[in-house]
Amino acid sequence: MTTITYSIFIKAPPEKVFPFVGDLLRHPEWTTDEIKMEAVSSGTIGVGSQYRSTAKFKGFTIVDELQILEYQPPTRFAFTVKDIAGRFDHHFALHSQSDGTLVERSVLIEEKSLLRKIYHRIMMPILMPFISSEMNKALLLLKARVEQA
Repeated sequence: MTTITYSIFIKAPPEKVFPFVGDLLRHPEWTTDEIKMEAVSSGTIGVGSQYRSTAKFKGFTIVDELQILEYQPPTRFAFTVKDIAGRFDHHFALHSQSDGTLVERSVLIEEKSLLRKIYHRIMMPILMPFISSEMNKALLLLKARVEQA
């Protein structure tokens, strides 16, 4: 399993940051791709809640199935994404600091099958500069949205 971690400091308390991070319907507000998010399950947000996202990426339409793995406002949130490329677990940890919040986002890439392991070993070095750039841009957008709110 491969893990990639990104972080950003936001000048706002975790209670102000968490609604942007812990509500998947709000993720399109700060993602770098054109994305549509919809709730598949009804009810309040919590562990097990399911969502579907449709994104445009480099001319392709990608449909993902998402499920919340952890929901602990205002400090922890995690969800899993399943699509044609595999399973990706996104974990957010919000750390309160004297003048704001340190947001850490870790993405765990599941590599269960041999084919996926080979694919990720070949493609990750090629894609990593782009992925890192997009993840950092998304966190900068999150920072801007929260600090403007």
